[in-house]
Amino acid sequence: MVDVSATAYKRGWRYAVVAALCIAVVGIGAFLITRQEKPADPRVAEATKPAVPATTKQPSSTDETLILPTAVTDQAREFVGEARRLAAAGNFAGAETALQKAEAAAPGLDETAQARREIAELNTPRGQLAAQLGRARNALERGDNTAAEQAITAAERLDTQAPEIVGLRAELQAAQRKDTHRDDHIASLLAEMRTAAARQDFATANRVLNEAERIDIQNRDVLKARDELNREQRSVQAPPKD
Repeated sequence: MVDVSATAYKRGWRYAVVAALCIAVVGIGAFLITRQEKPADPRVAEATKPAVPATTKQPSSTDETLILPTAVTDQAREFVGEARRLAAAGNFAGAETALQKAEAAAPGLDETAQARREIAELNTPRGQLAAQLGRARNALERGDNTAAEQAITAAERLDTQAPEIVGLRAELQAAQRKDTHRDDHIASLLAEMRTAAARQDFATANRVLNEAERIDIQNRDVLKARDELNREQRSVQAPPKD
């Protein structure tokens, strides 16, 4: 007779072994799946990335220097010079028009931008005062007392307290006194010249007139006296008519 308890024991043992094997298989599978899903080391991943070819930077239009033809820049510079002259004369509207022409002829020219800044500064009370003071100095240097007087008067209208005006006014007065003395001296020489010419002493007349010309050869009275003396000498030297 078969021992039932022994058979049952064997059968239970086999079931336990099979269950253990199944549990082991499931555990190994879960471990493999978990290992596959684990993120790789960033350093390793970065090293294994395929190299991306570097792209060459294309120069933009702003990086390129615009080369303008010489004829174009010369024309623009002419407009810039015209703008400066107009601004110096106080015609700022005309100066702006000239600057716009320069910009249209040669966009982006440095001379145009520089002139625009200078003219903008000139078109201020301080800039206009400096311009009038400069005109007064230049006029005094070339002996144009009338222009100097006009510039000093214009500067006084802009700022009566400007310290430079006092000095320029003193220089003008000294120049005017000098001119008065010079004119008086020229008038004395011309009177002496006419006296000598009247007695037909043309050598003395020419010597005195030459001295007057050395003082101011462009003086209108001196020029007129030279014409008078030449006519008198020709009239005396002309042969008598038959």
